[in-house]
Parts: sequence; C-alpha cells; structure tokens
Amino acid sequence: MENYFKDKTSIITGGSLGIGEATAKALANEGCNVIVIDLKENEHLMQYIKRCGVNSKFYSCNVSIEKEVQHTFKNIATDFKIIHFAFNNSGIEGR
Repeated sequence: MENYFKDKTSIITGGSLGIGEATAKALANEGCNVIVIDLKENEHLMQYIKRCGVNSKFYSCNVSIEKEVQHTFKNIATDFKIIHFAFNNSGIEGR
C-alpha cells in the first residue's frame, strides 16, 4: 500500500507533548510535513521531525484566544499554502 501521508502537510494543535507529540513523530516518520501549534515549543520534538527530512514549523498559540488562532492560521497559510490534515488535540482545562 502506498504511503498516504508522504509529502502531505498536517497541523497538530497541542502538539508539543503527550498524544500530540506522539502523533507528530508518527506523521514525520511517514514523510508528512508537520506544523505544531502549542503554548511552548518542544525543541527535542522539532529536532526529531527535522531529522525525519520533512518540513516543520512551530507556532506558539493559545487556542482559547480567538485572535491568536486567527493570526496563527494567517501565518500558516502564508508559510505552507495547503494543509491536508488537522489533528485538533488542544484542550482547555476546566476549573
């Protein structure tokens, strides 16, 4: 079976840790470009993705603030042009 993710581009919100980090690594291993959105950058993750030989970029964004999300996605549209997949993994913790 052909590699479905090769040369595609994905966005992962909440991508720096946990399930998001594991997903970013799995997609990069399959040849998928990875856009990571989170509050803090995981430099080890971004280095790992780079070693996989795919394009990647980190965007700092608080997804609970609409203006930040709009700004981030404008930048993504400029930098990447086309997005094939989105994994909305961010969560907002209740009080």
